[in-house]
This record gives sequence, C-alpha cells and structure tokens, in this order.
Amino acid sequence: MDWIVNVPSGGLFYEGNLERIYPPKISTLDLSETKSIFSTLSQFYLSLSILHGESNTVFFSIPNENLYQTSLEHLGSHFENVKISRTKGNPDNLILKKIRRQSIQKLNEAYEQSKIHPIILDLFFSQESLTNVADISNKKVYKIVSSQIVPYYSDDFTDTWNLITMSNQIEKELIITPNKWYLTDDLKNSLAIRYLSTHSKSLYLWVNPETNEVLYLDIKFD
Repeated sequence: MDWIVNVPSGGLFYEGNLERIYPPKISTLDLSETKSIFSTLSQFYLSLSILHGESNTVFFSIPNENLYQTSLEHLGSHFENVKISRTKGNPDNLILKKIRRQSIQKLNEAYEQSKIHPIILDLFFSQESLTNVADISNKKVYKIVSSQIVPYYSDDFTDTWNLITMSNQIEKELIITPNKWYLTDDLKNSLAIRYLSTHSKSLYLWVNPETNEVLYLDIKFD
C-alpha cells in the first residue's frame, strides 16, 4: 500500500492549541422560535451523532457571530437539548444532545430518496453495525499520502466543509469514527478520503491491527 505510511501515535490528538484562559459559562438555549434548516451541514452532524448513539454529545465550536446563527438554524434546531458555552460573554461552543424525532425522520427520508451527500454516505452509512472502538491503546496509526490519492471535487460539499473548518479553527482537527471502514487498497477510492486529501493539511487512519477496521479518521486542518 503506497498510499499510507505507519507513524507513531503519540500526540496526534493534541496538535492544536487547546488552552482556555477564561473558564466558560454554560447555559441552556430555547430554540422553539428558531428557524430550522435541513442542509448538508445538518446531515453531517446528525449522522455523526446517530452513529455514536442516543447519549452522544456533539460539540460545534463557534469562532464568530455569523457562524453562531448558522449553527442554531442548521444544527441546534434539530436537537432537544441545546446548550451554549460562553467565554468572556462570547459564544464559543454549541453543545447538542438528543436528536429530535422529526429530524431523524428527515434524515431517513433523505436516505430513502438518495438525497444524502455521497461523502456523508461514505463516512457514516452502512448496513452493518459499528464495533465498540473505545479502547485505542493498542492501535496502529497510518498517515495518508495525499500525492497517491486521486482527488475528488464536490462543489456542493465545499460550503459545508468550509463551515466545518471554521468550527475547528482552535483545535485544528476533527476526529470521525467512519462506519465500517477497513484498511484495504480499495479504501483509497473512498470519496471522503479523496475529497479530504485535497481539503485538509493531513489525514490519519487509526486502525485495529487484528481486524483492520478503521476506528478513527483523524483530520488535521491548516
């Protein structure tokens, strides 16, 4: 496999600047009057949340006021439990739990009507259930060699990816558990890998060496 190289795992999760000088204040938001928009951004984070189970919490960082309003309409409106953390009075993280039943129905309808974006399908949708991947102590990590990947371009996903990138300006990374990926040569044809290899600083695969199942896709931003 000339498209990956084995690398040490130490420190890969912590390349970004995670320091917080001021402790955040957290409060609950009432979004009953907020306009609800179902978009590709909604598909991405709803799929991410569902994959990790009902008790999963989704965090969406907010670097500016414009993204705050977008996050309320495209994300917050789809969850029953929505909190906001503020540092020095400014919103910095949307905290989302328990997807609304109507939003699950919208996502199901989009899937049945083949309206889920193909990159999101590639990452999150599978006929098989997800393996328990909580323990990462004995895993191999591979860096994807982007020069060996055939690029995939998707104009209709780029606006969504730009918002995801903006939301991760502080951490400089996003870690995703793709659903039922296995480390084979066929994986280099994944639409998600082909797209992200040209829209991120670097990509890493955390792999269970016994089963070759990909446990995490670790995306580093510029």
